[in-house]
Amino acid sequence: MTESIEDLSLARFNDAADQWDGNSTRVTLAHAIAEAIVTHVPINDGMDALEYGCGTGLVTLALAHRFRTVVALDNAWKMLAVLTDKIKERQIPNVTTCCCDLMQDNLVEQVPSPQQYHLAYSSMTLHHVADAPALLRTLSNALHPAGFLAIADLEKEDGSFHPPDVQIPHHGFERETLSNWFEQAGLTNIQTFTAHTIEREDAEGQVKHYPILLTVGQKPLFSE
Repeated sequence: MTESIEDLSLARFNDAADQWDGNSTRVTLAHAIAEAIVTHVPINDGMDALEYGCGTGLVTLALAHRFRTVVALDNAWKMLAVLTDKIKERQIPNVTTCCCDLMQDNLVEQVPSPQQYHLAYSSMTLHHVADAPALLRTLSNALHPAGFLAIADLEKEDGSFHPPDVQIPHHGFERETLSNWFEQAGLTNIQTFTAHTIEREDAEGQVKHYPILLTVGQKPLFSE
């Protein structure tokens, strides 16, 4: 039986969990995304937040002190085990973890207090999700009225960001596409910013630039 792209991706993330935080580029990116969220979303310590695709918690742990609570979701249990260890070691009281695939599991059954989040966010996860618009709709449905959705991911690229043996559904996204998907998910006040740029040398020694976008939208206070 042939494994799906999603199964291969999950296995790869579980295998990489123990070494994940050792990549300085990845750590720098997470901090840049956290800073961009702070800059472009009016967050405060009375908010309850939700991250999907939290991995080892690099973004969430940079933001956790700014929220009342954070629920950190991922479908890679080894990634969550690393995050759980960090939560215990640092005695962080307001972050809980949940092993959950929002494309397969029922959010109401899997996540505490559905539709009660002031902010849902995700970092470098969307390009791994085949039905990206469906995930955005699910996250939007988890929000309070006037809540925010913030998605950080690659701008459309030529397929060189990942190694040739890594299969992914999307090689980044165009800004207009993200805006359209956010609108279809029922969000307004949609804006996209460049949160960070990753620089890498290709096989010929040429430096390539990969912008990381942060798209932010807000759920209407009153539904039509």
